[in-house]
Amino acid sequence: MSVHGSSSNSLNSLIGSLFLLSSFAMLATRQIQSYLRIFAIQTVCLASSAVISWIDYGGIDLLIFAGITLLSKAILLPIILKRLMPDKVFQKREINQSLPIPLALISGILLTLIASASMLRLVDVGLNAKEHIDLAFGMASFLIGLLTLVNRKETLPQLIALLALENSVQLVGIAIAPIPSVFVELGTTFDVMVLAVTVTLVAQIMYHEHDSTDISEIDVLTRETP
Repeated sequence: MSVHGSSSNSLNSLIGSLFLLSSFAMLATRQIQSYLRIFAIQTVCLASSAVISWIDYGGIDLLIFAGITLLSKAILLPIILKRLMPDKVFQKREINQSLPIPLALISGILLTLIASASMLRLVDVGLNAKEHIDLAFGMASFLIGLLTLVNRKETLPQLIALLALENSVQLVGIAIAPIPSVFVELGTTFDVMVLAVTVTLVAQIMYHEHDSTDISEIDVLTRETP
């Protein structure tokens, strides 16, 4: 293996590790401001992985993908959420969730082991070292993202968990198809931003009507309303 290839794989392993750690951090954190910041860090890791793929494979699409990802998720999305939602939502100290943090983290570790064991079966499918790294970390983060989505009870944290799931899918996509179509990415990003704005507006209405974005509480209030 060349020095360049070894350095690239080492850097990609570090970025993949940070990506996975961010998934665990999102699973454990209970403050929505920190939750959003961790998501932004995860998005930066995804864009960095795309840049490394560009260094290894070439293709301007990867650079455009990285730029679109950073602009839409790490910059525009936090601005949109903070503009549309009341400040009180971001100042709230704790996010409601179904599982206690220790149990959620243990479940996340088990899901990571399952993902790692599954990836070991793909050693002979023709993927190189970098692609194996992206695939393993992406699959583990995807499973943890599903757990985070189910574990959260409030609309805004669920939206961010859904977008984190998309990050994981895109990391897996970089492993499977290192040079994505920029037109597909543009369309996907547009759909994601529309979804984000729509869900945020719904959450804003819920908050103004019931002073909460907890779906379970809203459901109870709706049933109690004659």
